[in-house]
Amino acid sequence: MLVLLLPHTPPHTHTHAMTTTVVFDNGAGSLKAGFAGDEKPRRTLKNLLVRSKKGREYIGDEIDAMQDRGSLLYRRPFYRGLLLNWELEMAIWSRALSRDLLNVLGRGPSINQSINQS
Repeated sequence: MLVLLLPHTPPHTHTHAMTTTVVFDNGAGSLKAGFAGDEKPRRTLKNLLVRSKKGREYIGDEIDAMQDRGSLLYRRPFYRGLLLNWELEMAIWSRALSRDLLNVLGRGPSINQSINQS
């Protein structure tokens, strides 16, 4: 489990950003993401990147919205339970923190800085 302290502005409020604890339950097949104190994760994403024939990349929840699923290249950051591709995992974490999902990305230190400081 990974815990990050990041500035966060709750949706539909006009208050200043407050520090919130973001919790990732990072499994090889899926990533559950939410905030400390929540009863259950806010989002569950596939821990996966898919590239289409046309070269477009889909990460996590974007995969479910794909129309054409033929001739796809699947990339997973984990192999047999070991994290082997940190760059891919960071891209999946960035998607989880994006404005479309948890809405905390870009409001403070980068993920790399948060991890390197711990």
